[in-house]
Amino acid sequence: MPIHTLQDLFIDQLRDIYSVECQLVAAQAELAALANGAHLQGRLREHGAETRRHKQRLVDIGRAHGFDLEGDPSRAMEGLIVGGRAHLSEADDPYARDFLIIAHSHRIEHYEIAAYGVAVALARQIGLHAEAEMLGRSLNEEREMDAWLTRLASGKLLGRIPAN
Repeated sequence: MPIHTLQDLFIDQLRDIYSVECQLVAAQAELAALANGAHLQGRLREHGAETRRHKQRLVDIGRAHGFDLEGDPSRAMEGLIVGGRAHLSEADDPYARDFLIIAHSHRIEHYEIAAYGVAVALARQIGLHAEAEMLGRSLNEEREMDAWLTRLASGKLLGRIPAN
């Protein structure tokens, strides 16, 4: 789709985010299944439910404006997921694997934070304030997940993970 206007760019960005959320529904379930720590496993499952809500918000915006969100898969997210899978397959130690899950989840969250941040700004620029609010809720949930991952990795949620 050619991008001639900010409206076109907004639709393009929503399509990318929609693809990201679709890809993540399965990937988050895989990560949860690989996690050793029950706390991490549970939070990844919860975030999977949030991801489905994010996806629905995007569908609602698309429907309200008469555009389809289906399109090419996000190559950036594909790379993060495929790279994460390959890296995780090398981790034998369950604690090291949990840290890898945290690391890869951080990378994913940062991509989503950037994508939602741009979408919120575009929505405001083109006067779609209700849509900016909806997307802002997803952005805040992504930021909360990122902060939670930081607290978990730093030992502030469960204490230190053994080095050996």
